[in-house]
Amino acid sequence: MPKFNVNDWVRSVAVGSKESFVGQVTGFCEAGYIVRCAENKRWGRSDDQLDLVNDDAKRLVCGFTGAA
Repeated sequence: MPKFNVNDWVRSVAVGSKESFVGQVTGFCEAGYIVRCAENKRWGRSDDQLDLVNDDAKRLVCGFTGAA
């Protein structure tokens, strides 16, 4: 059973030249998960490189302020 599901929001650790980022799981691959970052690029990450994020982190990435 996977640790994360499609559409979960996660924080990735820094890997190689890519800094840590918050993104959304969009699918699965050999590495584990495909995660889309704010620049709409996709990155392969294993489950030990990811953590679930809270709603505040999602709002920062999406630009959602909660104001009507």
